[in-house]
Amino acid sequence: VAAACLASGAMPLHDAYRIVNNMAGLEPGVYRLHRERQALELLRAGEFRAQAGRLALGQAYAAEAHVNHYYLTDLDAVLARYGNRGYRLAQLESALYASKLHVGTHALGLGAAGSGSYDDEVSEFFAPPAAGQSYLFVLTSGLKRRGAASAVPVRVGLTVAGRAARGARPVTGRRRPTPGVSPRWRALC
Repeated sequence: VAAACLASGAMPLHDAYRIVNNMAGLEPGVYRLHRERQALELLRAGEFRAQAGRLALGQAYAAEAHVNHYYLTDLDAVLARYGNRGYRLAQLESALYASKLHVGTHALGLGAAGSGSYDDEVSEFFAPPAAGQSYLFVLTSGLKRRGAASAVPVRVGLTVAGRAARGARPVTGRRRPTPGVSPRWRALC
């Protein structure tokens, strides 16, 4: 069986959820990402920093992050479609999505870090939509800060001019070849 899940335009094997703590234009709360509509659904409004820290194995940086990006999958459906390799495919796919987000946050001058989580607690936290799903990965992101939780909201969509004003390398839109990485692998990313 071909790994059609990794083909361009294929529906992902995972669902994406967010704990938004401090982002300009978004109410703090718990969100579900609907890729097909390119929309976020607010599941619960409110402050969830303590829960974000708890879910990420008690890591303070998860509680201090502006956004926690969770990836979950319906493992029964994935295993039924792809067999035993389905779990690895779902892990790979969610890691590729998170990698793109990780690189993007650093390109904007922000920080990001992956973390582990308590699997069952993550599914319970994002229920009812995540009921029965299995945790795959979490990526935390926000301003690079030390100490207390940041009171500065993250603003998305920085312009090229804004990057240049901060002294960052201008974005040209061209991909530079990465030494030692095959074009086939680059296509997955």
